[in-house]
Amino acid sequence: RPCSRGRLAHFLNRDGGPVAGRVIATDALAGRGFIGSFGDASVIAQPQQLSHDEAVATHAPTVVVSSWMPEEDWTAVWRAQPSVRAYVVLGECDGGQSGLPWETWGVRPSECFGAADADLPPPPWLVGPEPAADAVPPFQADGWARLGATEPAVAAVTRWMVGQGDEDAPRGNSTCATVFVRG
Repeated sequence: RPCSRGRLAHFLNRDGGPVAGRVIATDALAGRGFIGSFGDASVIAQPQQLSHDEAVATHAPTVVVSSWMPEEDWTAVWRAQPSVRAYVVLGECDGGQSGLPWETWGVRPSECFGAADADLPPPPWLVGPEPAADAVPPFQADGWARLGATEPAVAAVTRWMVGQGDEDAPRGNSTCATVFVRG
């Protein structure tokens, strides 16, 4: 799994606005080198070596931004942190490539793209029971709301992200920015 180079925090801090100078990059794998083929692999802003839960406990942020969360759910920890008023998940939404379909996004695993693809082994998040028909997504049960992709700021970030490389993505990548806010 590639570790962060601090690019997102660097540019958010540099370009002004309400968060300038206050964004802290963290990554559990910080300092272990960048693995991948995304061009320049130099570190722009050295992230603090903290896992997502350590970072939230240490810094008590108001907003959490996650870029390409692995196929696990981190959002329950963020929702439980009293200081967190919103979190933004950047990556493939609703399909199990960033976070987990039900736990992160509130989407039933059987409804995800690729869930029934006979050419591939079942993804890990598809194994196990489906949520009950009347189940409430975890973020809603915790008193949070998911802002739609039509919200102007969310749509602008999504358009920028798609322009960064999805043109060659196989099988209909659904890269987006999704904002969740405390109700």
